[in-house]
Amino acid sequence: MKKLLLMFVTGLLILCVTGLASATSITNAGFEESWTGSGISGTGYAYLPTGPDVGWTFTGGAGVSKSNTAWGGVAQEGNQFAFLQGISSTSQEFTLSSTSDLSVDFYWALRPNYAVGQQIAISIDGVALNTLAVNSITWTNSVLNLGAFAAGSHSLTFAGIIGNQGDTSAFIDNIQLNSTPAPTPEPATMLLFGVGLIGLAGVSRRKK
Repeated sequence: MKKLLLMFVTGLLILCVTGLASATSITNAGFEESWTGSGISGTGYAYLPTGPDVGWTFTGGAGVSKSNTAWGGVAQEGNQFAFLQGISSTSQEFTLSSTSDLSVDFYWALRPNYAVGQQIAISIDGVALNTLAVNSITWTNSVLNLGAFAAGSHSLTFAGIIGNQGDTSAFIDNIQLNSTPAPTPEPATMLLFGVGLIGLAGVSRRKK
């Protein structure tokens, strides 16, 4: 009995100090929404696309393409993906409800039949936290830990940072931003923890 109670208390303690990861809302995470504005191309892709549901802000040679256009790519999921050509970026604001550890899960690939060498810098609030060498034309999944961030509004950016090695471009798709809240015991959890301690103390007294 004492062993069971000890296991119960230990489990509750783990719940008190461990947060559960969850997806943080990203608009148009797979770049599937339609675009409007001056960036429209009649060939199925657009530089610097805009629109009410696009969600992302593009700079430089960044944009969105459908599968099987002149960009030579097929979306990792759905029928559209983003591209980062030369010095370029795509970014989006998001909100954290509490201090959290962040990680980002996404797919990337190199544009086929064009120059190699592109790299992707992943930034939060303008600070580059990870840089990837884009060295495969096959979609590749990366999960990157970005660190801890306070509650409030933040900005996630994917940037192409190579502009001096010819026409080198990276594709990105299927982005998921995950957040794990900092350890904050819930009142109900603490109550159960206290009950467990009382029960354990009672068992110890009876044994004596």
